[in-house]
Amino acid sequence: MSIFRRPNEDIAISLIIGCFLTILLVSFNHGGTVYYGLLYVPYHEPLVAVVPYAYIIFSILIYFNYRLRSSGLLLALPSLLYITGFYFLTASSMSLISGKYEQTALYDLVSSIVYDLFFILLGLTLESIIKGEGLGFISFVVKNSNIDYLSTSIAFILLACTRLANKSIPMILSMFFALASWIPMAMLIRNYIKLNSNGGLKLSDMVLLASINVTYLAFLKLISL
Repeated sequence: MSIFRRPNEDIAISLIIGCFLTILLVSFNHGGTVYYGLLYVPYHEPLVAVVPYAYIIFSILIYFNYRLRSSGLLLALPSLLYITGFYFLTASSMSLISGKYEQTALYDLVSSIVYDLFFILLGLTLESIIKGEGLGFISFVVKNSNIDYLSTSIAFILLACTRLANKSIPMILSMFFALASWIPMAMLIRNYIKLNSNGGLKLSDMVLLASINVTYLAFLKLISL
């Protein structure tokens, strides 16, 4: 196939976006859970999982082939890590948003979101290290005095989480704190992308931004339960 012999960046990125939308639709409609961050199983009609898995494998092969040919193995592996984490983070988050779960299943979903965020941040950080950019987003937060944005965001998140321990706290108040947490986080990522983009939005920046937004959507659902 010519698509494998002559991999193209535009095709690879289009496949990743298409795969993201496919997972979004399938996992949102059918619920389910993601075990250990990497195994999506719908609760109803398990064969539906074949659709995102086929797309995941195909898009990863195309993108990995492109990065392998254009950047070498060292840069291909971190990108594989954060793209895979992003796919399953989407499945975990959309499953959480669309379903009603017992405590054990809910715990599995939340755990998977944490695992997938770790995979994404690890992949992004490794890519930055290999490129000689330090720790990437982590370096930006620490070196550019942007820790205040992160601290404010974490403080509001902790306030929003109080509803998880005490259901008597009004949901609207927790929602307000969650949204208040998102604003400084979004500003922090925007500043990072503006500094890091060099005139164009890179795939790694897109993954970081989308991952944070998808995670916040899942968190809003979690505190509403």
